[in-house]
Amino acid sequence: MTDQLASFSKTSLRILIGATSIFFLQGCWENPKTQQMPSANALPPAVPSTKKEVPKPVQHALMEFIGYEDDGDYFQFIALKGDSVLHFVNSEVKERNLNRGDLIQVSWKEGTIAMAGDDEAEVPADLLIAVDKIRDGSVSLFRKSYAKDIHFTFSPEQNYSDGYKDKIYLIVEYYLSTTQNKLLKHLIRERAEISYSIEEQNRGGRAYIVIGISGGQNLASPVQWLYIDNENYQLYEYDLPNDELKAYR
Repeated sequence: MTDQLASFSKTSLRILIGATSIFFLQGCWENPKTQQMPSANALPPAVPSTKKEVPKPVQHALMEFIGYEDDGDYFQFIALKGDSVLHFVNSEVKERNLNRGDLIQVSWKEGTIAMAGDDEAEVPADLLIAVDKIRDGSVSLFRKSYAKDIHFTFSPEQNYSDGYKDKIYLIVEYYLSTTQNKLLKHLIRERAEISYSIEEQNRGGRAYIVIGISGGQNLASPVQWLYIDNENYQLYEYDLPNDELKAYR
C-alpha cells in the first residue's frame, strides 16, 4: 500500500511539473501580433529641434547713387555698383539728401518682403541698413557751381503732377551736369540762363518725353534735344544729322 501511494505521488508531481512548463512556454511564445504595444504615454518624449536659422551677414560696398523711388508699396533706394543697377528696399534711411552721382558707402543684407496681394507671398529682397556719403558727384558739383534754377515750359493742356515734373527736372539736371555738348558746357560755365521745354511724342511704337534744352541769348532755339522713355525713363540724346537716338548713361 505504501509503495502504491509513493508511485501515485511521483506520477502526480510529474504531471504538475509538465503542465506548469507548458503554461510558461505559451507565455513566452505568444504570437507577436497579439502582444500588447506600449501606450503612447510610455514612449519617450520627442526632443524639439535646436537648429536656428543663421542670420544673413551685413554687406558693404561703394556705389554711385541714382535715385529714390517712394511711390510704390515699398520705398526703394537705387544705386549703381559697377555696371549693375541695384534696388534696395528702404525702411531705415529717412533722409533724402543725396544727388545722382554721389559716391556712397551702402550697407545692406539679404532678406524677404511680403508682396501685396491676397496671399502676401514672401520674395527675396535686399534690405537697406545704412548709407554714408563719401564725396560729391556730378549733380552736387553742378548745383554748387551753376547755383541757379533751370526753368521749364510745357503745354497748359498737359496736367503734369508735381512728382512727374520733379522726376523730369532731375533727369535734365543730371544731363547738364555730365554733358559733353560744348555749347551747353560754355553756358554752364558762364552761368547763363538755361531752360527746357517738355513735349510728348511717339517714335517707333514707343512713347517718349521730348526735352528741348535752350540757353543764352536765343532761348527759343534748342541747343540739344533729349528723349526720355515714358515707361522706364531711359535717357537718350537725339542725333539730328542721323535722326537716331543714342542711349545716355
